[in-house]
Amino acid sequence: MTIETRVDGKRSTVFFKANVKTEKTEFEATVRNVSTGGALVEVEPGQELAKDETGIFIRNNIEVGFEVAWSRPGKFGIRFMMDIDHTAMMRKIAPMKTNVIRESNGRPALKTRRKIA
Repeated sequence: MTIETRVDGKRSTVFFKANVKTEKTEFEATVRNVSTGGALVEVEPGQELAKDETGIFIRNNIEVGFEVAWSRPGKFGIRFMMDIDHTAMMRKIAPMKTNVIRESNGRPALKTRRKIA
């Protein structure tokens, strides 16, 4: 039996897209779990990063530096350069919605784009 102790906090099982950027490449990846200290990242075959490679992990306007802790075909684990609030990465950002403002006669007057909560 294996017991795992994590000093960097609770790991959350997730399924969301994020961007991975290094000096050599930039691509979209699928995140399978995330914690305050790192994440498990799934990628297309051939996109795996090498152990100790560094880059920037981007999700929900949050950018954090990382180092690859381990790498296997189709996935790799990253260690964030600083602890993060991983729950902020899991939040869904509302898309922009188009509202139609109507004139007093009921006809559409103009369209505006604003974020609606």
